[in-house]
Amino acid sequence: MTDLVTQEFSQWAQSQGLGPGRAEIRVEHLGIPHVPRPLPDGWQGVYCFKYQTVWLKVGKAGPKSAARWTSHHYHPGRAQSTLAFSLLRYGRFSEVDFPEVPDLRARVRSIDADGLGDWIKKNTERVNFLIRSELGPSGLDRLEKIAQNILHPIFEGNWDPAGWKTISRLIATGVNGAAE
Repeated sequence: MTDLVTQEFSQWAQSQGLGPGRAEIRVEHLGIPHVPRPLPDGWQGVYCFKYQTVWLKVGKAGPKSAARWTSHHYHPGRAQSTLAFSLLRYGRFSEVDFPEVPDLRARVRSIDADGLGDWIKKNTERVNFLIRSELGPSGLDRLEKIAQNILHPIFEGNWDPAGWKTISRLIATGVNGAAE
């Protein structure tokens, strides 16, 4: 699926009149376990986290967002939009299990907030899509949208106190094979 992201971004870049050098896209597969790598100078990117066969989170970081790129998603206290915070809320407050990863809620429920970062590094795959900073926010926004549309991460959207809205929607629509 990551090939589809690069292919669709390259097609978009070509439609914008960007040559292959300027619209270069690099893909880093960090694997499981993974260690976050710094964002290279002159680059910006989209990061994606995958647990088993399901994409959990897709986000972006511009060239001046080094902390967001390397550390924020591993600490629930950094921002409400982080993977760690989403996992914390999901494990503690959701009453809905995502059928394709029925063990996820129970696993993250048993981890204290300070241990979530290590759990993410040990149990998720991280894939980074890097593009040149000169493509600016519009190029980065486009890449993030493409990745979200293709990967269908389950932790996107707003928190609903009655449950995890996105997961309920995905279960109902069968995205990621989640239909019951």
